[in-house]
Amino acid sequence: GRHMAGTLLGASKLSRQQQQQRYVNRVGRLLTLHSTRPNLNWHFGVLNDNDVNAFAAPGGYVFITSGLLNMLNSEAQLAGVLSHEIAHVTHKDYLNAMRSNNLLGAALDVGAFVGNAATEGRMSGTEREFAQRVVNASKQVYARGLDKSDEYAADRAALDLMTDAGYDPYAFVEVMQKLEARSARDSSMALLLQTHPSPASRLAEMSSTLSSLNVPSNAQTLANRFQQSVR
Repeated sequence: GRHMAGTLLGASKLSRQQQQQRYVNRVGRLLTLHSTRPNLNWHFGVLNDNDVNAFAAPGGYVFITSGLLNMLNSEAQLAGVLSHEIAHVTHKDYLNAMRSNNLLGAALDVGAFVGNAATEGRMSGTEREFAQRVVNASKQVYARGLDKSDEYAADRAALDLMTDAGYDPYAFVEVMQKLEARSARDSSMALLLQTHPSPASRLAEMSSTLSSLNVPSNAQTLANRFQQSVR
């Protein structure tokens, strides 16, 4: 996970807007308390990137680009995006994609050496080889994207997670509608559309989950708090 997060940070640095960083971390960590893996050492970050996208890496690393963050209008919308990425981590989608496509090769067999080398404070040749394989594999996965079924499953899990955390799940529908409205004409959407199903198909897949959710009458959108923290 650290190597994969490093790949993302090598392409786009973290935003220097510290208030935004703190706020996104606060929202993200609240959501993880309701996830199936609350005890992971979760990290959330805003990437200084005008493209519209969000990413995750094994071990609890979640990133949203400033381009996507600035497109949102409420904390509930942000919660929807972060919940989708949290689901990729809890479902181990990126790790499974690497395994199923054999992108790491024999490196999986030497994973134990990495922990040993790290605890002893040195990097062995085996660890360097492992790290390079992870970096190369992660570049392929982020460029290629996950299976459509993984994306649909993460959307469904996101609706459940944000509802459990007290947010209005229909705010995530609003995010999809925003993406759909911009997708045909916005070059900043290119990678997102290349690696994800269309927003329209994602909305269609969400419908059954939405109809089965028991959304409380006091579900929150928290638009004002979002504006004060992000704008």
